[in-house]
Amino acid sequence: MKKKIVFLGLAIVFAFVSFAGCSEAPEETNDNHFAEVTQSDRYLFSQGETDYRIVIPENAGMDIQFAASELAYFFEEATGETLRTVEDSEVGTSLSQKLLSIGKTALASEADVLPDAEEFGDDGYVVETHGDTVIMIGGSDTGSLYAVYDFIERVIGAKVYAKDEIYIPFCAAIALPDLKIREIPDVANRAPGLNDIAVDTTLRRRLRVQMYNESWILWSHSYFQILPPENYQAAHPDWYSPDGLQLCISNEEMTEEFIKNVITLVQEDTESEYIMLGQQDGANMCSCEECSATAEKYNYSGLMMHFVNKVARAVGDWVEENQPGRRLMLGTFAYSDTEEPPVIYDEKSDTYTPIDDSVLPEPNVALMFAPGNACYAHSFTAECNANVMAVIRGWNAVFDGNILAWIYNAQFGYYFLPFPNWSSTVEDYKILTEHGFNYIYHQGTRETTAGAMSEMRLYVQSKLMWNTDLNMEELTDEFMAAYYKDAMPMIRQYYDLYRQNFTLLERDADWHAYCMTARDTLYMTESVYPKGMLDRMEDLFNEALVAIEKYKDTDKEMYEKLSLRVKKEQLTVRFIYLTLYASDFTKTELNEMINEFETVCNLAGITQWAELGAGYEYKTMANLLSEWRNKYL
Repeated sequence: MKKKIVFLGLAIVFAFVSFAGCSEAPEETNDNHFAEVTQSDRYLFSQGETDYRIVIPENAGMDIQFAASELAYFFEEATGETLRTVEDSEVGTSLSQKLLSIGKTALASEADVLPDAEEFGDDGYVVETHGDTVIMIGGSDTGSLYAVYDFIERVIGAKVYAKDEIYIPFCAAIALPDLKIREIPDVANRAPGLNDIAVDTTLRRRLRVQMYNESWILWSHSYFQILPPENYQAAHPDWYSPDGLQLCISNEEMTEEFIKNVITLVQEDTESEYIMLGQQDGANMCSCEECSATAEKYNYSGLMMHFVNKVARAVGDWVEENQPGRRLMLGTFAYSDTEEPPVIYDEKSDTYTPIDDSVLPEPNVALMFAPGNACYAHSFTAECNANVMAVIRGWNAVFDGNILAWIYNAQFGYYFLPFPNWSSTVEDYKILTEHGFNYIYHQGTRETTAGAMSEMRLYVQSKLMWNTDLNMEELTDEFMAAYYKDAMPMIRQYYDLYRQNFTLLERDADWHAYCMTARDTLYMTESVYPKGMLDRMEDLFNEALVAIEKYKDTDKEMYEKLSLRVKKEQLTVRFIYLTLYASDFTKTELNEMINEFETVCNLAGITQWAELGAGYEYKTMANLLSEWRNKYL
C-alpha cells in the first residue's frame, strides 16, 4: 500500500516564476503529488553559459542514458548552449558541486535520496536540491527518466503536447530554484491506446505512458496463439469447443500441452513481466458437458479461474526452479462470458463472497477486466452501469490486487466520430484506482491516426492518468491553444457544440455511448447528427482556416501544419455529410468533398475508418473512397 505524502507549499508553487518567464511550477493537488519550489540565487544558465553538468551512474542503462540526452536536448534548444554528461566516478560525492544527477548515482546516496520501491513503484520519482546539486531519481530507471521530464518542464519551461507540437521557450537565463518534488502516479501503469504513442516511442516516454502490450509476452486473445487449431485440432478435436471457436478449458490433456507451450514462450522471452492467457474474441466459451456443468456452479469465470490457476501453479513452479527471482504474472480475462465473477451476493449486507476457495487466484495470476458493454457516456457509478459496478465489486472480493482495466475510448464502427466519453473519463479513472486497479489500458484508435481529436485525447488522458485531480477542461484549453493556435477558439466551439449535442441526447432521448461495433447503428442517424448542427460545425472549421491564413506568407510550414490539423478534424463533419446527407449536395460538390477527404487522409496517414478484423477488411479508406465514388459520382 502506498504511503500518503502530505502536500505542502502551494502558495510557494504559484509564487515561483523563473527569470525571463522560462518556468512556472504547475499546481499539485492530491496525496500522491507534493511540490515545494522556492526561489534561490542559483542559475542553471546565465550570461550565455552554464557551470552545470549532467551526472549519470557508471554503466547506466538505456533509460538513464536517454534521460541525460533528453535533458541536454531541451537545454540546448532553449539556450543554444551544451550541457556535458559525465559519469559519477568523475565527480565524487560532494553536493556543493553544480551537478544534475540522474538515477542511482553516488550523489543520490550521499544525499540519502533513494525512493522506496514499494511506495514509489516503477514510475514515481523524487527531484530534490541538495547544496548546488539537483538529484533526480525514481523507483526505477523509468522513474528517473520521468523525474528529468518534470525538471525540464518546471525549470526550463518546455512542454510536450504532441509528436509534432513541443513548446521550448528561448531562455536568456534560467533560474534554478530549490526543489523538493515527490510524484507517484495515481494509475501505476498508464496505457492510452491511441496511434501516436503506438508508433512513437519518444512521445510515449515524454508523456509518461506506456504501450498497452509493453512487457507482455502475449497480449489479448491468446488461446489460439498458444494452441493453434491448425497444429492441434485435427488430432485433438476434444481440446476445442464443439463449435471450434474456443479451447475446452476443462480438458486435462489440453491443459498439459497448454502449460508446456506457455513455458516455452517464457523460456524464449526472459524479460517480459506478463503473459496473457486470454480466450478468443467474439465467441462463447466451450459448451461441452463438463465445461457447462462447472459453469453452472461457478459461472464461466469460475471455470476459467480453475484452468488459469492450474497453469499458474505449473508455470510458477517452473519459473521458481529455472528463473529464480523473476516476476512473471499470468493474465486472464473478465470479458464477455467470463465477465460475471464467481461470487455469491448477499443482498441484505450488500456484500460479495467467492463461491469457494477454488476460484481464488494464485499469487502469480492477474485479472484483466474489459467491460465492453458499458455505457461510456456515464461513469461506472451511474444507474445505466449498475452491472459494471457489481462486476467490479464482485471481482474485488476474489482478487486482492493484481487487477487490470481495459476500457474503451472509441466507437469501433466509426473512427471519425469523437467518442462522447469526456464527462465520464476522470471519474472512471478514480473509480478504478479506488477499487484497486493498478493498470488502465484505454483503447482507442490505436491502428491509425484517425481524427476524432485523438491528439488532444492522448495529451489530456495521459495527464489525468498521472494525476486524476487535474482539471480536464483546463488541460483541454491548454492543449488546444498550443496545438491549434489562432484556430483554437473555433475548434473549442466545435468541441463544445459536439459535447452539448450529446448532453441533450442523453437528457431527451436516453442516449448512451457504447463502443462495440454491434451498436454502431445508434450513432449514424440524422437524429444524432442533425444537418443544421453539422452546417454550423462546417462553418466553424472554415472560420478556423481563415484564422490561420496569415501564416501563408509569413510562415508556410506553420500554415501547412495548422491547416492539416484543422482539416483532419473537419473530416468528422465531411464523413457524416457523405454518409447521411449526400443527397443535399451536387455531384460536383460531392466530387470535391471526396477528393479532399482522400488528400487529407493521405497527408495525415489515416488508413481505415473503423476497426478491422475478420469480416471487416472492407473498412479501409481505399474501400470507403471507392464506395463513395461508385455511389455518388
